Amino acid sequence: HRAFAVAALLVIGGGTALSIPHFCAPMTQTPGAEQSAAPTGAASLDPDQPSADSPAPDGSAPAVAPACSGQDIAGTLKPGDAAAAVFGAQTVGDAYCYVAGVLRDQSFTDLAVRRAAGQPYAATDFAPMRAHLSEDLAAAYDKDVAALVASQNPGSDEGRRLSALTRLAWDNGQLRFDPSATAKASKFEAGPPVTWTAKGADGVDRMGLGFETGVVTHMVDAAGRPAPYVLKRTYKLALVKGDGARPWLIDACDVGESTAALVTVTPGAATPTARATSPAATATTRR
Repeated sequence: HRAFAVAALLVIGGGTALSIPHFCAPMTQTPGAEQSAAPTGAASLDPDQPSADSPAPDGSAPAVAPACSGQDIAGTLKPGDAAAAVFGAQTVGDAYCYVAGVLRDQSFTDLAVRRAAGQPYAATDFAPMRAHLSEDLAAAYDKDVAALVASQNPGSDEGRRLSALTRLAWDNGQLRFDPSATAKASKFEAGPPVTWTAKGADGVDRMGLGFETGVVTHMVDAAGRPAPYVLKRTYKLALVKGDGARPWLIDACDVGESTAALVTVTPGAATPTARATSPAATATTRR
């Protein structure tokens, strides 16, 4: 059940100019709602345990452990790879493993738990992800954070946009997090990257990375029976160089999201890893 394939990606870039970015916004789904077919294939990264680190007191980003070996990823890039031709294969591999680590740590945190009355969202809840955004994208992110703090509605437009990189309110009336599980989610995995380059209005080359991730969320139904779900995302990201603990920053993004129920099978039986409980439906919004 640790298999996630790389979906065919519509890659945007190839030397075109990037406009001032808007914050990315998927049409998000919740478990138990209409789901897409589950991914198949193989692509694995370690470690697989998401965490929710906070920035240091001085506002700097928390250290990110790379999700894989940059050298290994560099060795898989094909001759003529678009980003490798500009940045170098090792740099592309390192950037991919770094940003995959960021998403492993920040894409499914305690913010995935629906807030009860008296537990409002605060701007500080979103500081860990903000630390990994470029100045332009962080400005758009801040507007959505301010709007969510005012509305306290994760289903609002701003809530859905923020969920593109940090999932909000994953549990619902039909499914809740498994109180006996050691973590709310585990087995984070990502497929190998598709790359491109794009030059921004400032004349600086962006590194484009497209890849798919999956994570198993540990849920129970209304009767308390285990009902794990796979949350799958397809990312198209434009990165700019950062510094220090943040060698790369997300400057633009396009995120698609879908869910599927995870099916447990007995030894010796056929081993489909997961299946959808309704016809496939995946929605993506580009910004």
